Amino acid sequence: MGKVEAEIKEKKQQAKTLFADGLKYFANDEVIKAAASIHIACKLDPENKIFRDKYKEVRVLARKAKGLEFFSLAENAENYQNYGQAIEHYRKAVDYEVDEPQAYARLAYLLEKLDPDPREIVRLLQIAVQKSPENVEFRCRLGERYAAQGLTLNARREFNQALKLDKNNVRAKEGLSQL
Repeated sequence: MGKVEAEIKEKKQQAKTLFADGLKYFANDEVIKAAASIHIACKLDPENKIFRDKYKEVRVLARKAKGLEFFSLAENAENYQNYGQAIEHYRKAVDYEVDEPQAYARLAYLLEKLDPDPREIVRLLQIAVQKSPENVEFRCRLGERYAAQGLTLNARREFNQALKLDKNNVRAKEGLSQL
């Protein structure tokens, strides 16, 4: 029994050390390292509520940071015309639910050009519009995709919303006239 208790005590001590390291990383804005360290602390001492609560908080921030990291990599790949890698990184950014609406719009654009899947393109543009409802370009692109799929009411709604935001938008006017 003494050996088991000693192992438990050792694991709890390792967990405390890792948790303290995680807090240091967190204080230095290294949220990805912080999340990893605190996650291991939680695994070593799963009943520690303080560890679990802090991990939930840090994990959200780490996912956001990782999403932005992939978004940045995608933009760089796209700038160097490495579109396959750009799509891969944009997909990862989207998987991390990055807050940047441009990630969804750029992925939709690249997929439209290189790997057309109408449903995925519409889904991505819908997310871009949700994250940036005042973006006229995103609304027009979504309207065009709806129109291409024969969803005229949805297309009309997006073009009208675009015109509410910019009453002189040529793209939205042309889109409505073609319905």
